[in-house]
Amino acid sequence: PMMATLMEEVQAHFGKILSHSEMQRLACLYLQEEYPLDVILICCAYLAQSGKRTVARLSGELARWRENGVETGEQAERYLVLLERRRKEEEAVAPLFGITPQDLTLAQKRSIYSWFEDWNFSLPMIREALVHAEDKNTIRYVNGILRSWHSQGYTQPSQVQGSGVLQGSNITSTAAQPTQASSSIQAMFSQDWNQAFED
Repeated sequence: PMMATLMEEVQAHFGKILSHSEMQRLACLYLQEEYPLDVILICCAYLAQSGKRTVARLSGELARWRENGVETGEQAERYLVLLERRRKEEEAVAPLFGITPQDLTLAQKRSIYSWFEDWNFSLPMIREALVHAEDKNTIRYVNGILRSWHSQGYTQPSQVQGSGVLQGSNITSTAAQPTQASSSIQAMFSQDWNQAFED
């Protein structure tokens, strides 16, 4: 009965009748690789929304989910929320570097995820790093700047504004009293971040 339910649900999500080989592969996912039924169906629905309606894609996606610790339906739901948040982050960040989200490499995506998830930076902080990067506006270079800011405890643009090149949001009012940036901050912006940090 469980196998019959699985076949029916997957065919409904994919909008097609599965071939014999696809049915065999689906049965293997459930019986041999022991993916829970609800996880398979949640993943199936996710793929159907993106137009990837094959059992082969389902098998590959389930393997990625398992690598990321997804073993239950509840974990699968949380993982989908994470994927959606990452998609929005990619769409927000990629244009800042003159590229499309589809052109981001895996390494670039991992850097972006770290900015938001590991270092808790906001989009304004990333824009500020781009100002300091000047013409070295690559994700790798900006990653070096943000890594340094994170290690020094900087979390807000106001903490680093005025310590680099005077352009963009670093321009301060002429009526304001100039402040002397700390030597540690000034030294930070004289480094070559491509050499200081690996991808």
